[in-house]
Amino acid sequence: MSQDTPTRSLRCLLAAALLAMTTTSGTSTAADAWPVKPIRIIVPTSAGGITDVVTRIFSPALSEQLGQPLIIDNRPGGDNVIGTALAARAAPDGYTLLSVFDNFPLNQLLRGDIPYDARRDFAPISLLITGTQVVLVPALSPVQDFPALIATLRAKGNSANYATAGIGSSSHLGVELLKQAAGITPLAIHMKGGAPAMGELMAARVDMMMIGLGGIAANQIVAGRVRPLAFAGVRRHPDFPQLPTIGEFYPGFATGSWMGLVAPAGTPAEIVQKVHAGIAVALRDADVRQKLGAQKFDIVGSNPEEFGRWITTEHDKWARVIKTQGISAE
Repeated sequence: MSQDTPTRSLRCLLAAALLAMTTTSGTSTAADAWPVKPIRIIVPTSAGGITDVVTRIFSPALSEQLGQPLIIDNRPGGDNVIGTALAARAAPDGYTLLSVFDNFPLNQLLRGDIPYDARRDFAPISLLITGTQVVLVPALSPVQDFPALIATLRAKGNSANYATAGIGSSSHLGVELLKQAAGITPLAIHMKGGAPAMGELMAARVDMMMIGLGGIAANQIVAGRVRPLAFAGVRRHPDFPQLPTIGEFYPGFATGSWMGLVAPAGTPAEIVQKVHAGIAVALRDADVRQKLGAQKFDIVGSNPEEFGRWITTEHDKWARVIKTQGISAE
């Protein structure tokens, strides 16, 4: 019996090694063959919103690179939680992807019933675009420049207000960051999206708003229905070089909007890299670049590691603001 024990142990070790090699080989083969069927991209917002629009701009070019149709699946609701939770529960096989934007790592900081963790339950693929935010007032407002706006808001105190696209949106947290920097106290008027928030601004029912320049904001500026006063980026916007940045008055101030693509955690790294490689080519496509440029977005196309660091940085930055300002969606 004592002579059989080493032999039995050796056989067990060889069997375990063979099983590990077989499993690894099977996983690699599946990743090599991927994709063999259509791929779903969940968009956790309604059709027609910026996240949906950007997804539909790049998806044809990405589909061409991957050799399979991309199906856009809009799952709005619950401040984007419904669609995001659906993606978190999906099989990590590369056939479900998720378009995310600036509130992606923040919802779990604002409410306690989020059934996922943005950093733990998803595999970053690429930061696709970023967008600068612009400070707007109604066209009929007597305020003509950014210093005058701050003076007006400071004088009005809690009777001043501003419109947001929803709790935890960049249009909300950007102003909360400005409140910290400038010592002002306007109250947030939360709307269900950027379009109704812009409607409140144009009707002069709110004093100001900070929103991404892309899409509706640029259109209303051109139409003269709102007045831009400053940008929240690190440098002046090339289309509005006469307007200052907020950082020129409050050094270090910078905020903006962004959008990226993730997969459920556990998706094989080879598949994540395939999608990233396809995205990199798609974002160089002339038609894609023209359409994103028309929306006033800056094209990024980061790698998965860079996007993962970006998500963590955004989480940590806004966690401090949310805690200090006592912000909650509950």
